[in-house]
Amino acid sequence: MTSEPTHLGVLLADLRDSAAMSLAKAAKLIGCSKAHLWDLESGRAVNPTIKLLSSIARVYNGDLGRLAVVAAGATPNDQ
Repeated sequence: MTSEPTHLGVLLADLRDSAAMSLAKAAKLIGCSKAHLWDLESGRAVNPTIKLLSSIARVYNGDLGRLAVVAAGATPNDQ
């Protein structure tokens, strides 16, 4: 049994991978830049708006509540 991602970036990357979407296609459908989506996936950006999370959930057919809970616990990547 695999564990649920606890970091927003990991969850977003997993969802995009499951949707078999390129970064460019996902960003276009979500309505954000590729750079911003990459920053979210890599942990360089945290605290997305609920509007952005809603778009992500819609595009990836994901659970907005789950995204919001994971996002609430996100911390900046120290890299």
